[in-house]
Amino acid sequence: MTQVTTRNVIAAAAFLFLMAVSNADADCNFAETCKDIQLEGPGLVAVCKTKDGYDALAFIDLDLEIGNKDGQLVYPGTGFSLSCSRIELIDGHVLSAYCTKNFRFESSTSTIDLNNCFQNYNGKLLPCSGSVENAAE
Repeated sequence: MTQVTTRNVIAAAAFLFLMAVSNADADCNFAETCKDIQLEGPGLVAVCKTKDGYDALAFIDLDLEIGNKDGQLVYPGTGFSLSCSRIELIDGHVLSAYCTKNFRFESSTSTIDLNNCFQNYNGKLLPCSGSVENAAE
């Protein structure tokens, strides 16, 4: 009977862990509760809903969160705009840029889905945990 109880505890713990992981992913989809999303320099500006349903102006500096690793946009990272050009936002949540590869004279276009990187937390844009490389590709 002790084994059945231990199995039940392990199964319950595994279920709770999986629920926490799936909820964490859902929380990162900032574009679902934000509108008027646009780039302002290397920053992301949006009007995001608060918990009370009000609109709040939100900003996050993408240079503090997104990097360039061998020509690919990565999260977490820093300073992507120093080695990337032609920076644009596609569909309000996909960052696209033309990035150099390890200080060589080669460049390539890279994209990353910012929905996998940022969340709307009560009207503020905040980073999610985890890492993402080329999430939009």
